[in-house]
Amino acid sequence: MPAIPPPDDNPQLSPPTKDVPTFSPSKVSVVFVLGGPGAGKGTQCANLVKDYGFTHLSAGDLLRAEQDRPDSQFGSMIKDYIREGAIVPMEVTVQLLENAITDDVKDKSGEGMFLID
Repeated sequence: MPAIPPPDDNPQLSPPTKDVPTFSPSKVSVVFVLGGPGAGKGTQCANLVKDYGFTHLSAGDLLRAEQDRPDSQFGSMIKDYIREGAIVPMEVTVQLLENAITDDVKDKSGEGMFLID
């Protein structure tokens, strides 16, 4: 099985160049939901969405959708990582999360509450 190069050796990835946060901490809240498989993350996220109006973003769902998107810059790389059972570089996952949050808050005066699992 060939090794997938780490992000430093991957010419497709560049380091983030931001000096300031993308979202205002006073307008956007992000909660990371952690736990092993079958721990109830999805159940708890569903409850928080229903009771408090959070938006639930699944990093795994975003990665799977991106790998299947026809014009994706990183689709084939994501497929390779997933096929090899490796973790997709954080730069890709963070960018997908940022894109999803940006899409969600643009119609809400730049405000939102997000659960990420």
